[in-house]
Amino acid sequence: MKIIIVGCGKVGEAIADALCTEGHDISVIDTAKNVIDRVSYEYDLRGVCGSGTVPATLKEAGAANADLLIATAGLDETNLLACIIAKDMGTKRCIARVRDPKQNSQSAYLSQRLGISMIFNPELIASRSIATLLLTPSALDVDTFARGRIDMVQIKLTEESKVCGKALIDLPKTLKSRILVCAVRRPGMEEAIIPTGSFVLQPGDKVYITAPHKEMSSFFREMGILSSKIRKVMIIGGGRIAYYLATALQGTGIDVKIIEKDRARAVELAELLPKVSVIHADGTDQKILIDEGLKECSSVVALTGIDEDNTILSMYAKLQGVPKVITKINKQELAEMGESVGLESVISPKQLTTEVMLTYVRSLKHTKSSTVRTVYRVANEKVEALEFLAESGCRALGVPLMKMKLKKNLLIAGIIRQGKVIFPGGNDMLQQGDVVIVVTTNKYIAALDEILE
Repeated sequence: MKIIIVGCGKVGEAIADALCTEGHDISVIDTAKNVIDRVSYEYDLRGVCGSGTVPATLKEAGAANADLLIATAGLDETNLLACIIAKDMGTKRCIARVRDPKQNSQSAYLSQRLGISMIFNPELIASRSIATLLLTPSALDVDTFARGRIDMVQIKLTEESKVCGKALIDLPKTLKSRILVCAVRRPGMEEAIIPTGSFVLQPGDKVYITAPHKEMSSFFREMGILSSKIRKVMIIGGGRIAYYLATALQGTGIDVKIIEKDRARAVELAELLPKVSVIHADGTDQKILIDEGLKECSSVVALTGIDEDNTILSMYAKLQGVPKVITKINKQELAEMGESVGLESVISPKQLTTEVMLTYVRSLKHTKSSTVRTVYRVANEKVEALEFLAESGCRALGVPLMKMKLKKNLLIAGIIRQGKVIFPGGNDMLQQGDVVIVVTTNKYIAALDEILE
């Protein structure tokens, strides 16, 4: 596909990287020549220096024949205008990043009236992911499929974990809960593992488990890792994610406190969120954190604009005994370093946004046999978890799984059929209309038929 990306900041570059890797023809527009030069060289794509709201610039980038334009510039108005002009020039589909809460609330209107295919908000996406983690405190990470019917959670096994030393095939004898281990990250191993039945779990393994939503709590109880409900959250940093997160937590019974360094922003948040305690103070000051009740918090969420500050704040919160610490880190290498020192619930807005874009772009490859409905990248982006809708014409229909020639390092992790969740066995077959969950280390799968050799 021919795709134009307007704006090459953190999010725009991450999207360009992911889409280039998948073999798309990418052009990038940015006003900074040094950014264009670097990105063009690093990702071997076409760069155009200029504004995405200037028709001549869009024309040079190929808007007349583009399949998709993704506008990720710093200003919402720039993104909306770039989409309108590109659409008028002949671009088939346009996506705009809109971050302002007031504009974002009008996304349906803007999409319908302006012909924009999708409006996305990285901060809103990140806030929803954090809220899910706070409402599922026993998990290090949570993704959902099939409109919430199936969860994929990440847990870390300890010496006391009752499943350690057990082969996966023997887990039904150990656990009453219906769960499926679909991926494992083992300390010291670069690649993630898609395990077979003979795989034996070990202490230190980070395990990705799928289960129906109701079964997950039962599994946590059996494992003895059912954490207490989050009752008090301290959010450090009062940006857009903090605003959306505090709004999402209203009505959940969670006491929310935001610490914001900028006085004007603190005042604004206090007016917007009358039920939230907003403190004007430096959240990187240890004394401030202790005075504001850090040690009594169920959770701390580090949301400053600086990854390094978030990392240090999170490490300090863990040292003070805060049970649940969530850290916003966009730099992949820093996220991996943070994980190595015990920061295990890390949120990356740019990664979450990239997953949304990958889902959309792969869905455009819709075939008569299947539609991609969700794409998640887990295990430090080593594994993809995908949700497909199986349609007529799919070669995988009607074939017992034991006879299906699947690609290596691939697992069918779940089937939803008429609202019922099925963890498939060897005799199960896919049917038209099934929602199929696939977990694999194979990248770029865009159709259900592509799981086959």
